[in-house]
Amino acid sequence: MENICIKVDIPKEFEKEFKSALARVVKELVDKLEFNIAKEIVSESKFSEKDADELSDKIKLSMIE
Repeated sequence: MENICIKVDIPKEFEKEFKSALARVVKELVDKLEFNIAKEIVSESKFSEKDADELSDKIKLSMIE
């Protein structure tokens, strides 16, 4: 896994607020990256809506049995 390191000098009095804001921003960034990667993978898929419906039906039936 790749790492990205960013060093930011912040005043001591803003340390708590900065850490909190940074955690939110990083989580948002990771969520967006994961979504975009998944979107790219799915865009190349030949899995159709019909395939999804058939798979859904099979799963529902297997849960009933």
